[in-house]
Amino acid sequence: MRGIYEFVDMVPDTVLIQTGLIPADHLPQIGRTTFMYKQLNAGESTTVNFPMRHIHSHNTATITGVVYHDANSNGVQEHGEFGLQDILVTTVALTTGQQERAFTDADGNFTITGVMPDTVLVQATTPAGLEPSTSNGGFEYHMLYDAQTKTVTFGFAGTYIRQ
Repeated sequence: MRGIYEFVDMVPDTVLIQTGLIPADHLPQIGRTTFMYKQLNAGESTTVNFPMRHIHSHNTATITGVVYHDANSNGVQEHGEFGLQDILVTTVALTTGQQERAFTDADGNFTITGVMPDTVLVQATTPAGLEPSTSNGGFEYHMLYDAQTKTVTFGFAGTYIRQ
């Protein structure tokens, strides 16, 4: 598949041209997007390219962090506020939809590797009986670059019974 398409008999207008699904190991070349608006006039033809680059494992980013019980609901992890174990943390790369996930360890720490260098949603599943206490509300968006490591903290407050 070479990714070449042709559309004929288009009505003159401003049209949105957008790529389809992008393979999980590719992203637009730096500074490029996956869509553009183009004014098409009667009898005119145009060519639009969306150059992609292959993402190798050494280009992927890493998300680390902690999910903790915020006993005093102030949005800051303080002495005595313990990490929450077995909380699912998920990343979603917005361009490709690629998802990565990890569960927190006994101390509430998590590490997700292999994240696409893209705008990424990072979200922690809200534990039963708790609600987000940090300003991010249990999720954040981050622009990640090649080989970058980003740290994210999620606090949850409320009555929590340690199991």
